[in-house]
Amino acid sequence: SRRSITGILEGEGYYQSIRKRKKASIKVERNGAAEMEERDGAEKQEKRGEGSPEGKEPRERVFGVFFHFGALIFCFCTIYFTSVLSVFFGTFLSFWFSCSLFLDFFLSHWHF
Repeated sequence: SRRSITGILEGEGYYQSIRKRKKASIKVERNGAAEMEERDGAEKQEKRGEGSPEGKEPRERVFGVFFHFGALIFCFCTIYFTSVLSVFFGTFLSFWFSCSLFLDFFLSHWHF
C-alpha cells in the first residue's frame, strides 16, 4: 500500500511543526506589542514626573507603611504607660490605704 505525500509528511510531524512555528511567531508578535505598550506607558509616566519604571515605591505605599508602624508604636506606648501607671497607682493607693489604717488604729488606741 502506497502512502500519499501528505500522509508521509503528517507522519513525520511536518504540518504540526509548521503550526507550532506559526503559533510561536504569533505569541512573539503579541509579546512584542505588549512590551512596546509598557515602554510607551513608562515613558509617559517619566514625562509626567510620576517616577521611573525601575520600581520606585509610590507615596501611598510608603505612607501606609509609616502609618501602620506609627499605629503599632502608639498602641505599644499606650499599653505600656497604662500598665506602668496602673502599677504605680495601685502601689500608691495600697500604701496610702495601709498608712491610713495604721494611723486610724494608732490614733484611736492612743489617747492624748
